[in-house]
Amino acid sequence: MPELPDLEVFSKHLQQKLRGKKLKALSKTGTWKKDFLRQPLRKVYREGKELRFLFGNGHILGLHLMLHGKLVYEKENSKPAHTVFTMQFDDGSVLSVTDWQKKARITPDPELSEVPDALSKEFSSAYLKRQLEGSRAAVKKLLIDQHKIRGIGNAYADEILYDARISPFSIAGKIPDAASAKLVRSVKKVLKDAVKKISKDHPDIIAGEVRDFMRVHLHGKEKSPGGKPIEHMEMNGRNTYFTEEQIEYK
Repeated sequence: MPELPDLEVFSKHLQQKLRGKKLKALSKTGTWKKDFLRQPLRKVYREGKELRFLFGNGHILGLHLMLHGKLVYEKENSKPAHTVFTMQFDDGSVLSVTDWQKKARITPDPELSEVPDALSKEFSSAYLKRQLEGSRAAVKKLLIDQHKIRGIGNAYADEILYDARISPFSIAGKIPDAASAKLVRSVKKVLKDAVKKISKDHPDIIAGEVRDFMRVHLHGKEKSPGGKPIEHMEMNGRNTYFTEEQIEYK
């Protein structure tokens, strides 16, 4: 599943390909379609785990790829396998969304969320401290809870917690203020560094996941940059990677 850095890069590349093009056809049905047809695409950006397409009249299409959704951009009309919907533009180019599970979804004019995005200024040390206080949840579970912080997924939660040297099994409410502040810095650093890395190494990517540069959440990798064995355990049905370098607060 693409996570925040992947989607951030996808949005920039889609912006480069699609900006200014008018939407000629949309394969989805609904009375709301009239708000988007013949409108120029002004901007493609990311919100949490969704891509957003802003059109000239101010209407927005929200796209969530879910677990297996992928984007395919072609300069002529075609239908890749497992296509769930398409956007066709006035120059004949088509952006298709494929998903063999057919769970990828598109939402016209999605509601604004009051939950801060992980890269927003609203996600601050003060905000995270309020979320941690009194919580008995494991800190990793809190980090990937989209009702607390938008955008962080399973793989990057492990990378962030390794960077902050906090065990994913730490009780959220037991994490001291200094470690909590460091965790916020790690969130911003890890995610921004990943965006730069993916952009540099994959200058045209709009689909898939890039994980080969990860420090601990990488299948088959045996040791961390600090030389410690990487341990692997299932946590709430998710693969979790960590090392003894990380402190468990309990």
